[in-house]
Formats: sequence, C-alpha cells, structure tokens
Amino acid sequence: QPLLQRQADAKTVGWDAEDDEIELSGPLKSPVGAMARGTNANANAGQREIVSKTGRRKARRWTEAEAELLVDLVQKFGKGRWKTILLAGQEEGKFQGRTGVDLKDKYRNLETMAAKIEVEGL
Repeated sequence: QPLLQRQADAKTVGWDAEDDEIELSGPLKSPVGAMARGTNANANAGQREIVSKTGRRKARRWTEAEAELLVDLVQKFGKGRWKTILLAGQEEGKFQGRTGVDLKDKYRNLETMAAKIEVEGL
C-alpha cells in the first residue's frame, strides 16, 4: 500500500475541545511554559522579565560598573561560581535581570577582549 493512501477500514473521529478536562498545577497554573507568557521561569529573579515577541529576553547593555564588579567577584570567588557571583552582585544592587549564564558569557567576552588587546600591544 502507498503510504498516503487512505485505508478502507479507517475511521474518522471528531474532536470536541470542550470535553477536555486538564488539571493544572504549579505556580503559573498553565500547561504552557512561562516563556510563552512573557515571564522568566528563573525563580531567582523574583520578578517578571521583559521579553520580546520571539520569547527571548531583551538584551541589556552592561554598564562599566557591572563589568568591573564582575571581574572583581570572579577574582574573589573563582571562575565557574556564577550563581555565587550573581547573588553577591545582586546584594550590591547590580546584575538585576541577569542570569549566571549572562555573567559567564560576559566574562568570556572580557577575557577575549583582554587577550586581543595584549596581542596587539606586544
């Protein structure tokens, strides 16, 4: 039998969405993820994130003070302790709306820029 040919014994069943009973649980009480609602599922943020129409967070530029604090905290706590660094920075009123991954990415970019400057300066 060809793959797309209708079988003689096939039956068609109608679907009535009103008959569906879905029990919702959890803090958002939605079967749809938090990102579809325009919020960040990161419980550490404690606030709603502004997201674009594509479901991604809107980019925020890093201030020079945030970048300097990031470098200082990495020197203090060590590279890879992003959660600890994030919480320490938030205690100082910085890194609001940022995640540990944001910090890791920014630090990697700072390292890359420093390496380029070092090579060009030699």
